[in-house]
Amino acid sequence: MFSKYEIVYSGYQGLFFRDGVLLDVRQPGRHRLQRRREEIKSVDVRSTTIEMVGREFLTSDSASIRASLFGFVRVVDLKKAYNANVIGGYQMSGALSYEDGSLLDLLKAKLRDWTLAHTLTEALAGREDLVTQLKAEADRVAAMQGVEVELLAVTEFAPSGSIKTALANLLKADLEGQLALSKARHEAATLRSLMNTSRLIKDNPGLLELRLLTTGAVPRLTFQVGSTVGTAADAGPAPERE
Repeated sequence: MFSKYEIVYSGYQGLFFRDGVLLDVRQPGRHRLQRRREEIKSVDVRSTTIEMVGREFLTSDSASIRASLFGFVRVVDLKKAYNANVIGGYQMSGALSYEDGSLLDLLKAKLRDWTLAHTLTEALAGREDLVTQLKAEADRVAAMQGVEVELLAVTEFAPSGSIKTALANLLKADLEGQLALSKARHEAATLRSLMNTSRLIKDNPGLLELRLLTTGAVPRLTFQVGSTVGTAADAGPAPERE
């Protein structure tokens, strides 16, 4: 009559209160409580995602960079997390969960300070250093909140706006220049080949006859009479001698 039972399910832990005072954390299972005095609030301690999508930050040379973050966090010390005020957000099941707002705000501030300390070129080249510093900051903050950052990745880090368009045009111009250079090199190689062939035929006339014998090709001779230009094939067969 004066007791009740509450169940904490797998993947959850329970905040155990007596007369409104947090006493300890209960693990998954069936727990007997004193009616009206004790209660358990279940909290989801499974891995959850944190995400920041498409935020823009300025570099030291006033260029705009668009950045996105993605990661996984997990509650490892529920009592510390509760005291750090990062437990809330009721799920459909009625359980509480980790709120990532404060962690994301600190990561955004770190990202803003980092980009402001670098030029656009330095920022794009230093992406790995940025990820390392963000992970270190996330681990430091998470340890104070009783959570663990299992993964943190920068999924997007690129120029935006007019800078993005300018870089695309620069890349296009560079590719077009490389294409034109390649075409010119091929044409020069063809001309060199023709020049070498012409020199060989001039120095060795017998090569042309040998070529005609091996290919069976009939030479096409061009002749000009007055203003009329024709070929040997147009003149018809030669007249027979009497």
